Amino acid sequence: PGLLEKLVKKAAHTFHLVSLVLALLGLALHAMLDGAALTAMHDTAHSQLPLAIVLHRFGVGMMLWMMVQPVYGKRAASGVLGFVALVTVGGYLLSDIFLGLEGADNMAVVQALIIGMIVHRLVHRGHAVPHH
Repeated sequence: PGLLEKLVKKAAHTFHLVSLVLALLGLALHAMLDGAALTAMHDTAHSQLPLAIVLHRFGVGMMLWMMVQPVYGKRAASGVLGFVALVTVGGYLLSDIFLGLEGADNMAVVQALIIGMIVHRLVHRGHAVPHH
């Protein structure tokens, strides 16, 4: 392979690693916001919100397992799920800070970043080396 091909492969690898880190940061922020939203139980208008968040976290956990485990193995997938659980609890404990981020514009940006990185990771799964 030529020099240009090596540079392109290295740049692609670096971009994929950066996108993975950004996806994990977005996932962490999402988990923190979910944890913070669990404190909304006292508001009667949102009485079903905690149940919806817990059910949502189960779906997110299954999606993460299906994305991480086939490529990186059970240990990495368990680590990611543990990380997300800890960050969700952190969001609950620091809810005063995170609920201040609430607002249509802020949430639209957070959601766009998270979804974009997840879609990127799903589309480019073929670049990863499967775990054996």
